[in-house]
Amino acid sequence: MQGLVQLSDVLFTGQVTAVSPGDPSQPASPSRATVRVDEVHVGDPSLRGRSITVQHSAGDSPLRVAAGPQLFFVGGQGAEYRLAFFHTYGALPIADGKLAIWLAGKPHDQFYPLADVLTRLRRFAGPKVSWSATVPRQAKLAGGGLSIAFVARNTGKESMRLLLPPHYFDAVWAYRLGPDGQRASNDWTGVSHWEHLKSIEGPQTLPAGGELRRNYVIPLAALGITGKGTYRVGVRLESHRRSERGERAVRGGDLSRFWLGGLDHFFVDVTVD
Repeated sequence: MQGLVQLSDVLFTGQVTAVSPGDPSQPASPSRATVRVDEVHVGDPSLRGRSITVQHSAGDSPLRVAAGPQLFFVGGQGAEYRLAFFHTYGALPIADGKLAIWLAGKPHDQFYPLADVLTRLRRFAGPKVSWSATVPRQAKLAGGGLSIAFVARNTGKESMRLLLPPHYFDAVWAYRLGPDGQRASNDWTGVSHWEHLKSIEGPQTLPAGGELRRNYVIPLAALGITGKGTYRVGVRLESHRRSERGERAVRGGDLSRFWLGGLDHFFVDVTVD
């Protein structure tokens, strides 16, 4: 929940009124939903009472018109908005004044009142760190690796403890494309635990206005890249899931001082020659 808030520009309750599904066979294809904003809890108060367009990955379960009231976590994307994370965790159901999902601290058949959840979530809305990554569009098979540059920028007003990409469960994935540009292999192959790295830096402190850069060379074999061709590479840092290394890194620490937001997914076609 902390990661979702940190990735969001606006936190509001509202209702989906219409959906335009995307193509689930295309990983970068978005679904779009028209959402009525009933109440803004964090962010631009002028959105209250308006209808906005919210994007969502078509590859996951799209937002449904009949889903009822929901708590939305969205980030700005031009004139539209997007769920703060591409899974449906960016839109959570509300029932009888409660957030109708299980959260730690309650028995599995009980939920927290929405007002209590919002009181907790507002505490996480101040810091602001953004992750980005650059993937080269060409790589040499003889080089044996794909070099990816990650950059974190702290645009907030306070320093934050920062988990590095190897602390996140999901990271870099790839599959081969055929001559027609369509998927030629059955499954993504990639690094989710960064097993190829023998040692990992601990959490870093990123001061307000600061920038942190790290370059990681991912072995081509770890991405299932064993021959020349074109591969679709996906990059993401899942804010709600940490690797075992990530869990160890935050254990015993003050999580309110950590930036737990991740990097929403994007895709780059890489030619390997």
